[in-house]
Amino acid sequence: MSRNEKRLILVLISITMIAIIVFTITRNNKNDEVIDNQEQTANVSQAENTQISNKEINGIEINNININENNGNITVTANATNNTNSTKDEFTVTIKLKNAQGEVLQELGALIGKTSPGETRQIMATVGGVNIRDIEDIEITTK
Repeated sequence: MSRNEKRLILVLISITMIAIIVFTITRNNKNDEVIDNQEQTANVSQAENTQISNKEINGIEINNININENNGNITVTANATNNTNSTKDEFTVTIKLKNAQGEVLQELGALIGKTSPGETRQIMATVGGVNIRDIEDIEITTK
């Protein structure tokens, strides 16, 4: 084996070792993020099942309320179903995130689009600066 061939083999082994190390570090970080996200979702799921009940406003039932945190932002999603016998024009609501003491942590605006009788629409609002573990309930009012 020539000297150049030995160098080439040494370089290839070094590159392979670096690739394995980078892959291992990246994989461990992703696993940590998944575990952290699962812990945050578990806390919210507990709040959804015990604290956050269906809401009704102007004949629109707000149900399937989900609160998620992603990259420090809180996102509230829900279904809005028109339970009346008439079409409802779009209107804006305020979603108030509350802690265990009933204090408002943050307010979010959301739009419920025009809905026909029996129709369900998805609503979503996002805000930053709130710890998901502090949210115990929400209040929805018209603007």
